[in-house]
Amino acid sequence: MRRLIVLFLGLCIAAEASAQVLWQNVRYGMTPEEVQAAQPGARRPDRPPTLFRGAAVCELQIPGYEVDRLQFDVCFFIQNGRLIQVMMTATQPSEAAFRSMSELLQARYGAAMADAGEPCRRVGSLRICERDWLLENGTNVGILYIDVMGRAPVLNINYQVRLRDESRRL
Repeated sequence: MRRLIVLFLGLCIAAEASAQVLWQNVRYGMTPEEVQAAQPGARRPDRPPTLFRGAAVCELQIPGYEVDRLQFDVCFFIQNGRLIQVMMTATQPSEAAFRSMSELLQARYGAAMADAGEPCRRVGSLRICERDWLLENGTNVGILYIDVMGRAPVLNINYQVRLRDESRRL
């Protein structure tokens, strides 16, 4: 009986993780077909970006998604046939856009983790700004702005389960 209870609890925890919402109505572990059904505006990109040295591929993308007059390309990263991350990449990244999106994320999710004031710092020729939130459902939301001497800045908002997965190892 005890083994059945342990097995049942393990299945419940696995079901919870696979059912957790990452972004909008898209859940961790969805297949590309399920993501497409949930986000009908998503299309296969011509040149799909990858993560983790090609292990995860942006199989579906929503180009030109607008938030507060800023445009983002939304990528749904699939690994081993399952959704593992949603990444919003600003088409015109700037530190001002980082600050604007950080305010919106804070309004939605509350104070960022380890919020000790100024989120931006300079490291050599890099300007780095970042904030993270860990939601009650275990989703990690992070915003990252990187600028290398004014050349090709990047602003991403990521939705993933990275921190929750790693915390289970402790």
